[in-house]
Amino acid sequence: MDNDIYPTSDIWIASALHSLGHKVLTVSKADKYGKRYDFIFDHTDELDEDVVKYMSNELMCQPRDLFESFKKLKSDVFNAKALERMQSGR
Repeated sequence: MDNDIYPTSDIWIASALHSLGHKVLTVSKADKYGKRYDFIFDHTDELDEDVVKYMSNELMCQPRDLFESFKKLKSDVFNAKALERMQSGR
C-alpha cells in the first residue's frame, strides 16, 4: 500500500474525515465484484490524528457537515458505478 494515500471503504469514517476538510482524491472499486468502493484520501499526520480520534469516539464534527459529506460520498459511489457501466458498455 502506498503511504501517501489513506484508503477506506467505511463510508462513515470517510464522511467524518471529509466533513473536517480532508479531501477525497478519488473513489475506486475495492473488490472485483464492485460491491465495495474505497474513498482515497491524502495520508497526512492530521488525517492520522483524526482517524485515531474517530476510532476512540473522540472526534467532533458538525452534524450538518457530516450529513452533507455522507450524501456527497454516497453520490460519488453511485457516479463511479455509473461511469464503470458506461465504460464497459453495459
